[in-house]
Amino acid sequence: MNISIAILILVLGVVQCFAGYRLLRFVLSVTGFGIGAAAGAGAAQLLSQNPLVIGAVGLLFGAAFLWLVTRLYMAGVFMLGALAGTALSAFLLQMFGRPPFSAVLILFALAWGVLAVVLQRWAVILATVAVGAAGCVISVHYLQHGVFEWQNLSWQEELGGVALCLLGARRQLT
Repeated sequence: MNISIAILILVLGVVQCFAGYRLLRFVLSVTGFGIGAAAGAGAAQLLSQNPLVIGAVGLLFGAAFLWLVTRLYMAGVFMLGALAGTALSAFLLQMFGRPPFSAVLILFALAWGVLAVVLQRWAVILATVAVGAAGCVISVHYLQHGVFEWQNLSWQEELGGVALCLLGARRQLT
């Protein structure tokens, strides 16, 4: 991550946290593109170390996921819920001094994805709040320290994430 990406994540995090439900199509598009690009780049990195190949595959997967979430609303809601479940579970595990394990994160992501489909409005609001707050915490931590590591979050950053969740939920529910 570099500074411009961290600032972009911070701005998108604020938008998601405070207006995610009202701007749902935009939020789903950005989330779908981000998840697809990250998945594609991660997969390409396993096969090649060429930055051009990694970037091209990331963009291709990002575009495919963007198309998918804009065409299939429920898939987008599931992905948003799954992303929120991952962000919240990693954040809560870190707050209680436990490292976020992949298996636990996957289980929370699946559970939150299903919950998001069942309780659409409420789940979408909670998901956009959680993902937005997590994005803000991640980007602020990166801008301050030049690197992001969950285990190095200060209590002020954790408290700021909780405060953003509460303020964002209050704003979106009214």
